[in-house]
Amino acid sequence: MDEKLTCPKCHQGFPAAYDGRPGPAKANFEKHVEKCDMTPEKWKRAQNEMDTAIMARAANPDEPMDSELLLKAAGLSGAPRVTEYLKYLFTIPERLEISASLSGNYLKRASLEEELTHIRAQFKSDTTKLDADISDCARRLHSGYEMRNVECFMFLDREAKLAVIRRADTGEVVKTRAMNYSEMQRDLPMEESEEDLPSQEATPQGQEEEGAEAAG
Repeated sequence: MDEKLTCPKCHQGFPAAYDGRPGPAKANFEKHVEKCDMTPEKWKRAQNEMDTAIMARAANPDEPMDSELLLKAAGLSGAPRVTEYLKYLFTIPERLEISASLSGNYLKRASLEEELTHIRAQFKSDTTKLDADISDCARRLHSGYEMRNVECFMFLDREAKLAVIRRADTGEVVKTRAMNYSEMQRDLPMEESEEDLPSQEATPQGQEEEGAEAAG
């Protein structure tokens, strides 16, 4: 921690050195002590005024405080500026700004969660489809074949009364079965009509009867 010099009159603190050079810092401190007209009574009154102002602000924290005017009124206008890490109370406008930021960030997060849910669902759908395709390819590759509808020709062996089915692409016999009734009736010759029958020739007996009738 940096060493400080304290005025014996007003109790103000000054750094003992600036950038590692104690000469100018000490000279400034001595000038301050020489010009300082603060007495213990003035110091006490200044502290009381500061405490009163702080209490008034505590009652109404959103009312801005003019620190320069307060220091001047307390006779401490020459007090050096230092920075300390301290508790800071938010004003109403600052709280409203934080509230707006909170609600906005909450809505953004909800939107991102919804988008993530959609992405996960789409990811699951895509991976499920890919898994199914991978499984199908692996099965077909392992077995070396798959079942398909292939064009075939059917030949009817009427003597054996069998229907023989051969593949159109390889000629291989894939099935042999007994012919059904409709297949047996297929391509049979139609029954001959009376008009299509040849005229009946005269029998020898008929010719003899016709000759006897002519002789009588």
